[in-house]
Amino acid sequence: MYELVTLSPSSKAAIVLGASKFRKSPGLNRAGFFASATDFVSYLLDGRLFALPNNNLLNLFDSELSPGDQLEKISDFLDEYLQRAADKISDIVLYYVGHGGFVGINKEYCLTIASTKEGSEGSSATRGLTPSKQQFPWLIACVILNLCLRRAPKS
Repeated sequence: MYELVTLSPSSKAAIVLGASKFRKSPGLNRAGFFASATDFVSYLLDGRLFALPNNNLLNLFDSELSPGDQLEKISDFLDEYLQRAADKISDIVLYYVGHGGFVGINKEYCLTIASTKEGSEGSSATRGLTPSKQQFPWLIACVILNLCLRRAPKS
């Protein structure tokens, strides 16, 4: 039998990433990604559902920031939370919606963001999204990927 566990709103946080509009690669644009991200944010903030406080949400969906700048924002968000909160975040939801695929010689897995340039995904897409276990050893992360996977070109 499963037991329903209710989390304190102050102990949970969420980060929303991905893109529906790609200024440098308009062929990747997908309006459905926007709808998915918007619906998920509404679910997170609804007091009858997930009940996430606004200041515990970092929404970088459709952000034009570079991959490195987005990762820095995530780190800053978690650091700032720890400074202002009496309790540590014990649970974090990392939600991504967009395109994903394998790129480069090593077939690294990348997730596209608004600043991604088609043909240069290896340097303009995001890798390494999960928070560092060294920086946040007590953190339990739930990663949700809502992807449209692209096939590699036939050689």
